[in-house]
Amino acid sequence: MSRRHSILHRAADRARARAERRKEQAREAIRVALDSRGVTATVISRPAENARGWQWPEVEYAALVPMETVFDLFPLEPVLGACGLALELDGSLSLAPVVQGHVAPVGFVYISSVFPLTTFLQDWKDHLPFPPLPESEARQRFERGIDAAFALSFMSRQRDGLLNEEEEVFFNMMAERLTSDLETLTPFLGDNPHPTVGGSAMFLCEAAQRVAIEGSNQMISPTLAEDYIGVVRGVVTPFAERLILARLGLIDHEATEAAAARLDDGGVK
Repeated sequence: MSRRHSILHRAADRARARAERRKEQAREAIRVALDSRGVTATVISRPAENARGWQWPEVEYAALVPMETVFDLFPLEPVLGACGLALELDGSLSLAPVVQGHVAPVGFVYISSVFPLTTFLQDWKDHLPFPPLPESEARQRFERGIDAAFALSFMSRQRDGLLNEEEEVFFNMMAERLTSDLETLTPFLGDNPHPTVGGSAMFLCEAAQRVAIEGSNQMISPTLAEDYIGVVRGVVTPFAERLILARLGLIDHEATEAAAARLDDGGVK
């Protein structure tokens, strides 16, 4: 190896070592900041997905917080905001629950302010020190069914509900999908509704009822689709709050099922 290449190699090694120390220092600063606010967390990092090129290392951070239930996430929103503001990190800082030893799929992310994060597992799946929470059929069906309901609501208002042949085929497919998913979730209702999944099933039933009413009355406003657009834009409405609670109910049910599975396998009791 030439002397020049040797110097470059050592310089690169030193740069990588400095970058790793910087990440370790940032992770420790996050851990301490949360701990000082009464929150115990495992802090991890990963390379930033959208590298800007002018800063190195480009890193994103996440705090994994043990919780009894996924609903314990809500009180931590202001805590994350205070930590993000105080630390002035170069990258984003996410926070997600660890329930029954599994990482939940939702959380918050701080990027100048705090936002809901519904894709935490998808974003961090290759960097987690704990297993992800298994997705139940109930949650899969709910998400598929609610997406179908939103599509039906939107299409019912296009050209006063007059659809071409291809649109009609798609509309019927969405209607069949919604019906199928409702049939999967309605057993959680009845005289003694399931304490968590029952609320999610009722939300989907009400969404289906709204779609049916909108199809026969073009004057109804806001429609289900319009409510959903508000959710996408981050507008907090009663509908948005109920949708979030329906999703969290399903996730909490999955955590309970995961705990039961651990006991059946001889896990920690």
